[in-house]
Amino acid sequence: MRFTDKSIIVTGAGSGIGRAAALLFASEGGKVIVADKTEGADETAHLITQAGGTAKAIRIDAGLEEDVIRTIALACDSFGGLDVMFANAGISGGMANLFDTDVALITEVLRVNLIGPFLAIKHAAPRIAERGKGAIVLTASVAGIRSGAGSPAYSASKAGVINLAAVSAQQLTGSNVRVNAICPGLTETGMTKPVFDYAREANKMERVGRLNPLHRGAQPEELAKVALFLASDDASYVNGQAIAVDGGPLVQPSRDPAGIRQDRRLTDDAVGSRRFSRWIRLRNDFCGTICDVRTLSVRPHKGEPPMAFELPPLPYAYDALEPVIDQETMKFHHDKHHAAYTAKLNEGVEKDSALAGKSIEDILGMISSQPPLVRNNGGGFWNHDFFWKTMAAKNGQAPSGKLAEAIDRDFGSLDKLKEEFNTRGAGQFGSGWAWLIADASGKLKVTSTPNQDNPLMDDAKEPGTPLLGNDVWEHAYYLTYKNDRPGYLKAWWDIVNWDVVAERYAKVAG
Repeated sequence: MRFTDKSIIVTGAGSGIGRAAALLFASEGGKVIVADKTEGADETAHLITQAGGTAKAIRIDAGLEEDVIRTIALACDSFGGLDVMFANAGISGGMANLFDTDVALITEVLRVNLIGPFLAIKHAAPRIAERGKGAIVLTASVAGIRSGAGSPAYSASKAGVINLAAVSAQQLTGSNVRVNAICPGLTETGMTKPVFDYAREANKMERVGRLNPLHRGAQPEELAKVALFLASDDASYVNGQAIAVDGGPLVQPSRDPAGIRQDRRLTDDAVGSRRFSRWIRLRNDFCGTICDVRTLSVRPHKGEPPMAFELPPLPYAYDALEPVIDQETMKFHHDKHHAAYTAKLNEGVEKDSALAGKSIEDILGMISSQPPLVRNNGGGFWNHDFFWKTMAAKNGQAPSGKLAEAIDRDFGSLDKLKEEFNTRGAGQFGSGWAWLIADASGKLKVTSTPNQDNPLMDDAKEPGTPLLGNDVWEHAYYLTYKNDRPGYLKAWWDIVNWDVVAERYAKVAG
C-alpha cells in the first residue's frame, strides 16, 4: 500500500472529492485528518474507522490561518508528523456574472479558494520537509484554465491556485516537497448534484455527455485517484503541475458528438473558437446565461421616449428588514441588481416591436419564444418586484384564515411547509428562486427555478401562481450569511408578509 503509516490531511473532506480521497488514502494505509466545516467531517471519519482505518475529524474554516495551524498541529500530535496535505476545500460562490458580483462575494471566494491553499502550503510544507519528503496537492479547476467554465470569482480563484502550485514548487526547491494541482471538470459532487439530478429527471443526460469526448461527467472517486497519484511516490518526478481531469472537452474527437461542423478551410484557431463557443452554449443549459456586456443600459437620455418598464420603488426603508436582511444588501440589491434587470428588459423590448405595450405577465406567458435578454431580465424584473412585496418588517406574523387551512391541508403544518421550502431553496444549484405556488387545481406546492425563471413562464417545469418566493442568489444574502444559504432561508421566515400572501391566495381560491 502506498501510504502505510503516512500522516495525511484532507480539507473539504466532508463530501465529494474530499471524502472520496480521504477514504482512498485510508484504504491504502494512511492515517487521515478529516477536515471540513460541516458535520460531514465526522461522517467521513466514521466511515474510515468503521472500515478499519485510522482517522480523526476536525471542524475548520480552511480560509482561516488559525484553523489551518490547528489542523496541522492535530496531525503532528496524533500521527507524529505530516507527509501529505490535500488542500481540497473550496466554495463555488454561485454563478453570478461579472456585473452581479460584488466585492464581498469575490473576497470570500478568494479567501477560501486561494488564501486557503496558500495557508496550507505555508504551514504544511515545513512540517512535511521535516519528514524528508512528501507532497501537497491542491484542488484547482478547469475554470482556472479557460474562461467560461465558471463564474468570474470562481475562475479567478482557481487560476490563482494553478499559479500558486507552480510558484510554490519553485520556491520549495531543495525541500523534497512537491506541489501539484488537480483541475476537475464537471464532477458529480454535492455542489453539482442538482445539475445531474435535473438532467436525469429531464432526460437530458446526453447534454452533460456532450461536454466532452467521454460523453459523461466525472465521479468524485475519479478525481480522488488522481490526487492520490500526485501525493504518492508514483509521481515522485511530477512537480509544479496542474493536471486537468475533465474528460477532454477541448480534445478533437474523431467524430463530432457536440455537433460542431469541422471545416478544413478554417484555421486551427477558428475551429477551436467555434468548438469552444459550442461548449459554452452547452454549459449554459445548466449554469445560466453568461452576461452580455452589450445588454447593459440605463435610463433613456433626455428627449427619448420613456421606458416600457420602470423600477418599482421599495415598499419600505432599506433598513426595515434588519437584522434578517441588512441595509447595504437591500440598497445594492434593489438599486443595482433590480435596476439593471429593468434597464436590460427595456432594451430587449425595444428590439422587438411585437412586445410593445405588453404587460410583464404577458411577456412571461410567451417567454419560450423570447431571446435570453428578455427571458433573464423579464424574469428578474418580475421576480424582484414580487420579492419586495412578499416581505415586511419583522413582526411575528403567521398565516391565518383560509391560507392557514390550505397550508395545513397540503403540507400538514406551517413547520412542514417551511421545512420543504427551505430544503428546496438550499438544494437549488447555483442561482435561482424557491417558491410556494398554487397549481391549477388550487393545491399548494413548493418548487424552485434556476436563474431568473419563475412559475408563470409558459415553459415552467412546475407551473402555477406564485404566492411567495425567496431569492437564493448569493447577492441576496451574502453580506450577512456568507455561504450559509440554509441559515438565510431559516431566518427569512421572520419577515414574510403573510397578509400579502393571504391576499394572493384569496385571488386563486376565489
